[in-house]
Amino acid sequence: MWFQLQEISKIYQSTNFFNSVMDYISKYYTLRFSSDEHLQVLRELYPDTFSNDECLNGDDANHSQIIKLMCNLIDTPADQKKKMLEHPFPQDRIQSTAEVDYIKENIVFNKIDCIIEIGAGYGRIPEHLERTGQIKKYIIVDIPPALWVSQTYLKKQFPNLKIAAFQKDMDENKFKILYKENQILFMAPSQIKFIDKSISSIAIALNCLQEMPSETIEYFFEQLSFVSKYFYLKTQNSPHNPWSDPLLGFDDIMSMQSWETVDHRNVIFPSNYSEGLLKSLN
Repeated sequence: MWFQLQEISKIYQSTNFFNSVMDYISKYYTLRFSSDEHLQVLRELYPDTFSNDECLNGDDANHSQIIKLMCNLIDTPADQKKKMLEHPFPQDRIQSTAEVDYIKENIVFNKIDCIIEIGAGYGRIPEHLERTGQIKKYIIVDIPPALWVSQTYLKKQFPNLKIAAFQKDMDENKFKILYKENQILFMAPSQIKFIDKSISSIAIALNCLQEMPSETIEYFFEQLSFVSKYFYLKTQNSPHNPWSDPLLGFDDIMSMQSWETVDHRNVIFPSNYSEGLLKSLN
């Protein structure tokens, strides 16, 4: 998301900025996991969503495991599932389901009052939780330009959801008021210190830390250890993009933290990712 802002800035002067941003993000996420293996999985899972004009072989050894993982929508009512799959980013809906399920496997999710997400992109996790009736209090922490994207997108998707826009003059008292009155809050990284430490929360970072400088990653690990009990991390094993210096992989990032490791594993889909669940020692 961080390097996407370089491209988003090029279309800032568009007559319809929001639609241009959404078109850009749509293209990015659509192409992101477009290998033949991934397309075959998506086609078999959702034949009504994906064209079957090109029949690809599904002989991958993990094929059945992938399907089982991606179909783990048992608790989602049929009408909500239908709405979720009609979304223009179906692979993101699949991954969001798998990510939330992984968290539930490792912690008592019902005892968590709030999710703090670092670098939320356009807001796919809070959108997924809202559409499937699992929404909790949600705090999105990102740089202001990126906050605008997720804030605008979520407001458009859920006009009746109480959302507190980014506040430059945030402090502890203002946070408590906004947290009480709203479902989703938007905050800058420097404002993490104002989050109420009595809140039972989990921090999550999905495919974003590898695009940050080492000192920024260390800052997040340190600051969040005082306000969040758990930290869910998912990122590529060996990330690369042509717009940036060499990026940090999952193992590199894990070596920078001083939390207790509850679990970590390779992700089946997409197979070049790993995920882990950490517990704060503070």
